[in-house]
Amino acid sequence: MYAKSYKMMHKSRNGTTTTQRKGRNHLLFQYIFEPTNNVQKSEIDERLNQAMIAGVGFTKYTFRRNFDISLPVFSSLLYDIKNDARKTRKYFVISSQANTNPDIHKDLLNLQQMYPNELYIFDTCLGLNSTNKFLRCTNNQVHTYTDVLQTSSFCLVLKGENFGLSILLEALAYGCIPVILYDSIVMPFDEVIDWHR
Repeated sequence: MYAKSYKMMHKSRNGTTTTQRKGRNHLLFQYIFEPTNNVQKSEIDERLNQAMIAGVGFTKYTFRRNFDISLPVFSSLLYDIKNDARKTRKYFVISSQANTNPDIHKDLLNLQQMYPNELYIFDTCLGLNSTNKFLRCTNNQVHTYTDVLQTSSFCLVLKGENFGLSILLEALAYGCIPVILYDSIVMPFDEVIDWHR
């Protein structure tokens, strides 16, 4: 069932609404995570708590194990994968994720000073073309995001401004091993994939 708003749920044949049945026998797909929309979460808790949710952005506090389904965040980069396995992996560990938590970003900058040949930080290119989310900059050099992923051995997956992490699938698709540094996230298909191996 897809609904623009939980308030727009249709009445069933017997006249009861989905919310009156608390979502029983319903599967809701939640593919857009809106971190500022607290109403959405409270409506799920109070009025649709028996509906199974297949969605993105779950944390261990919002995910109902053996009930909900954690899905990967889709990325438009996956439409046009041109992964060249022959490319040299010139970067050991990178952070190329946009919208990283500011405290974590500061810690990364300190680590980069201690390990300048191992850790590379690629930021979004502010001032150059802030509308192009597929460019990354470091040391006044511009790189394409996909090239950065393809030429890195390990990609850091960090807590961002929202809980959905498209970088996980992007890193995997481009052959970069994800290093997940986010302890409360529920990984996609967590109950069937052993992410610890």
